[in-house]
Amino acid sequence: SSHFFFTINRKYIVTSLNDLFKKDVEEKYGQSLEVGHEFFSLYSKESGAQSREKMESFWKEKFDRVFEGSRERFEVKRMDMHGEVFYREVYLNPIFDKEGEIREISCIAHDTAKHRIAELKLQNSLEEKNVLLQEVHHRVKNNMQVISSILSLQSTYVKDQDTVHLLKESQSRIRAMAAIHERLYRTKNFSDIKFSSYVKNLA
Repeated sequence: SSHFFFTINRKYIVTSLNDLFKKDVEEKYGQSLEVGHEFFSLYSKESGAQSREKMESFWKEKFDRVFEGSRERFEVKRMDMHGEVFYREVYLNPIFDKEGEIREISCIAHDTAKHRIAELKLQNSLEEKNVLLQEVHHRVKNNMQVISSILSLQSTYVKDQDTVHLLKESQSRIRAMAAIHERLYRTKNFSDIKFSSYVKNLA
């Protein structure tokens, strides 16, 4: 399995574990974890800024809630003895005896580093696209302003009133389109704009 497995009893003693979890503890903390060992022994040495006291307090809080009957699902961010950060998604569930008493806890965990990296890349990509979209709106707004200014300037050189009227009409249309882009440029939601507000502003 690609998942890490172990079980502990009410004294926080490891009652079973799979080879992958044992190997992971050795690689990340330089500790040998066996059946019969206390779970917190894997934090017996400083690992980066993580002390045994800090980790013991964190896990005991989780374990004690499960021993009271709850189920826990959470993600942890840790630093190994080499200073490298890793992520784990953890599931804790109670194990009941024949009388319905909770005797042990099962733990299943898996590495979420790839998911984290993919999530970060997606977030960066969305941020880049958002900046690009903002820049496009900004450029369109500026271009429309330039066109409007050219039409306004051109109308001052024209004597024929019908032509002046056409230029003014075109300028108004440009301004109407520019108003939409202005609202999109200032909003966080590019999928729609408040039409009533736009019409009021246009009128």
